[in-house]
Amino acid sequence: MQLTPFAAATLVSLAFALPLGLACDLEPGPEAAPVTSRAAIDAAMGAAGELAADVDALPAVVCADGPTVQGIDVSYWQGDIDWKAVAGDGIKFAIIRASDGTGYIDSKFAPNWAGAQDNGILVGAYQYFRPSQDPIAQAEILLDKMGPYAAGMLPPVIDVETSEGLSPNQVANRVGQWIDHVEAATGVKPIIYTGKYIWEGQVASAEWADYPLWIAQYGPECPDLPKQWSDWMIFQTSSKGSVSGIAGSVDMNLFNGDYAALEDFAGGGGVMTMCGDGKCGGGESSDSCPADCPPCGIIPAEGGLIDDADACFHAHGNPDYWYDNASGWDGALTWTHAIDAAAPDNFAVWELNFDEAGSYRVEVYIDGFGQSQESAYLITHQDGEAEVPVDQSAGGGWVEVGDYDFKAGGYGQQVRLNDNTGEPFSEKRQLVFDAIRLTRLDAPMTTSDGSDSGTTGGSDSGTTGGSDSSGGSDSASATSSDSGSASGGSSDSGSASGGSASASGGTEGGSSDGASDSGPSSASATGGLDDDFDEGGCACRAAPADAPAPLGLLLVAGLGLVRRRRRSTVARR
Repeated sequence: MQLTPFAAATLVSLAFALPLGLACDLEPGPEAAPVTSRAAIDAAMGAAGELAADVDALPAVVCADGPTVQGIDVSYWQGDIDWKAVAGDGIKFAIIRASDGTGYIDSKFAPNWAGAQDNGILVGAYQYFRPSQDPIAQAEILLDKMGPYAAGMLPPVIDVETSEGLSPNQVANRVGQWIDHVEAATGVKPIIYTGKYIWEGQVASAEWADYPLWIAQYGPECPDLPKQWSDWMIFQTSSKGSVSGIAGSVDMNLFNGDYAALEDFAGGGGVMTMCGDGKCGGGESSDSCPADCPPCGIIPAEGGLIDDADACFHAHGNPDYWYDNASGWDGALTWTHAIDAAAPDNFAVWELNFDEAGSYRVEVYIDGFGQSQESAYLITHQDGEAEVPVDQSAGGGWVEVGDYDFKAGGYGQQVRLNDNTGEPFSEKRQLVFDAIRLTRLDAPMTTSDGSDSGTTGGSDSGTTGGSDSSGGSDSASATSSDSGSASGGSSDSGSASGGSASASGGTEGGSSDGASDSGPSSASATGGLDDDFDEGGCACRAAPADAPAPLGLLLVAGLGLVRRRRRSTVARR
């Protein structure tokens, strides 16, 4: 992996315009997409560019802290490698390409991975990241190739070099999805490979400033870092190195530390986390080791409710474009503007962790504040995904979005709503993110107090339009269960007809001025929760035994979580 040389650092504007490109990898990305995002529209309207380069910032030239260790990075471009000769030439670590996005799996990864390890070289895997492709699908390829994270392995690497026509905030969000997924799977913070002007111009995020930086810059003894970082872990010094056992040139790298520090960095020096040690890492999750990785909250067997103020609600994207309003369920809701873009700017996830497997009706709360006519809820359940259009402008209180089977535990089950509904941002339509309700349809094995139960936790009236238990259904219809209709039909069974939204990741947070609320606020309501639950933290609330629908308290299994208002990116384990 290598970066093309940059123009002189004083020519900042030119440096931002240069293509990144790996000289040994694939072609540059496609041309920029049409201008449809918040940031692009705001820029066209003359708004200040929040992602503009800080040309007055002093260069962050940072030298090594002391001793360094020599390493290389390789791909199929290096051909067949004699790893015994490489080790004999003093190379202590090698970072090996697994793939270029989802489109090309490196044919030399397996022999390079095995050959380096067999000759005592510490290894790491990197992936050339394609922002236009599914970040989770890309991450899964890398994880599959490298296998379980173990001692002797450097943390996995995301190679960030191209925007492929996406805006900085969109690229940043997709990078974040990749990082979150890989970090959850391995228990370690991934390494970020990039260049100063690449990151500042095409990502422009400080969210991962505490993650290991692999900086590429050829020529100087000490690298000039992106302004978001204060130190580096690995420094790629050249693309034209010569190492025994490799025909032709190879990328050369320095690790910032001595060999003992490198060994410690590679898989914790052989000390891996174990379930029960009080540390959430090493691939542990709330499903595999809840003692170390407690879930955000538990939905009781009879069902429950997750509000936008709860710990299992995660608002992603630029926090400047999330707003609160004193309406909706419990007198508070979260909202942003709908946009017309290929990928979402902001989106939110209601994380679902079930105490008991079963069949549940999913409803979303919509009141008169919503204006989007083309919102689409994406429900991930036991058998796949369903995308359900809902006309928020119709209001209607609780609106059914289908009946689904869910597993016990989490396992990625969720409800998601993206802001890219297809409605022009210039129309400033309010897209509401409020409470969701899950009503048990089959008989739960136990009730929230632990006793056996032969009654259902909710009405058992058969499936509604939008039932999807066949796995991977693309769409369903929504019906209003209180009053009004999701599309102006009857109050009981109005079918939503709004268009669907893309379920792909990515975020770009441009300005959302002109809103009826000026920005994030602390408006929230407890909704009648006991003080103990307010302090202890509620992610979901169960229904009292005699309630017609589950609107009661959350069971959190004594996890001592903090109920909080979230107005930023997803919380990390």
